Amino acid sequence: MHPQGMVAVTVLAALILSAGCITSLIPAGERADYPSIDDVETGEGTISVEHVFSFQDRELTIPLTVDTDLYADAAGSRKSVVLYGDWDDDEEWVIGSYQAFAGDSRLEELYGSLRSALTGIRTSMGLTDDEYLELMAAYAQSMIYESPEGEQTPRFPVETIVEGRGDCDDTSILLAGLLAREGYDAVLFYFEEENHMAVGVRGPGEGFMATGYEYIETTGYRLPGVPTEELQNGMTLASRPLLIPIGGGTLAYGAGDESRRIDAAAKAAREYAAAKESELEEIDAAVSSRYDEIADIRDQLEDAARQGNTAKYNRLVREHNQAVEAYNALLAEYDRLYADYEAYAGLNNYIAGHQYDRPGTSVYIREWTASTGLPLFS
Repeated sequence: MHPQGMVAVTVLAALILSAGCITSLIPAGERADYPSIDDVETGEGTISVEHVFSFQDRELTIPLTVDTDLYADAAGSRKSVVLYGDWDDDEEWVIGSYQAFAGDSRLEELYGSLRSALTGIRTSMGLTDDEYLELMAAYAQSMIYESPEGEQTPRFPVETIVEGRGDCDDTSILLAGLLAREGYDAVLFYFEEENHMAVGVRGPGEGFMATGYEYIETTGYRLPGVPTEELQNGMTLASRPLLIPIGGGTLAYGAGDESRRIDAAAKAAREYAAAKESELEEIDAAVSSRYDEIADIRDQLEDAARQGNTAKYNRLVREHNQAVEAYNALLAEYDRLYADYEAYAGLNNYIAGHQYDRPGTSVYIREWTASTGLPLFS
């Protein structure tokens, strides 16, 4: 995210001279010069990039060879939009700007190499269209989240790939460009009010905020179809995003409901764990009280024995045995509740640690439910 706005823009008003053969130094009317990778630097050789990330039950490695000249040109090129004339509609140039970052023609060879590596993984793992989308999402999500201080413009995907890091718009542009080139109906979700960007992919239902697109967060592992609950700055997504079409693909993502069910299972597990923790605190207090009661009775038993008071001693023995029985029952209840607490906490932790594995996590939840017999969904 960029603190001063997602894209930078320079506005140049048309200058009209009233006399002479030169009537305009800048073309009249609305026009925009969008960012592009220009030949601005000289770089020789290549850069070897190796990216390691988790997906399903594997740790994958994607090696790429990037032309130094391409990376240097991208890093040195202008990233702002230059506007000419009077613009009444900002949405048009915002859309055009992000489309330029994702669709620059000089990126095609790099995207081709990346797609070749990903399709090789797809073939070896036998992935479906939904799983292949999740593979591409996991690749982008595994980039280190970094929002450089003072940086106010997005970067080209080649920069994100070479550096292995980026903020929300950098990784979103990378993923959307990849999805579009693989034939998916992809958009960028641009949240101006929250200063955030994510990816959308066509789904079978109404989608995120009734846009028809499933939400994909790129700043960390999160299953496609599950919106982020809180941004890095603590804000939540409340405004309706501007949809920025990337490419003209037609493939959709059909596993959003399953992703949301997994997310709901994690939330339910956290709620049950919190409830069990509260009960454990109450029982722990009762156990301590019973323990003190037993200790007091034992002191009284010693006094009665020294005094030779048989009647009092026998009465205290009965009270002692009843207190011990109640104490043991509390301990058994504590152990049972603690086992339930650990089961729920373990389920939540497993889901949180496997946001790159929808099929495997679904199986884990089913097996967890069958083995524990604990409630999860009402």
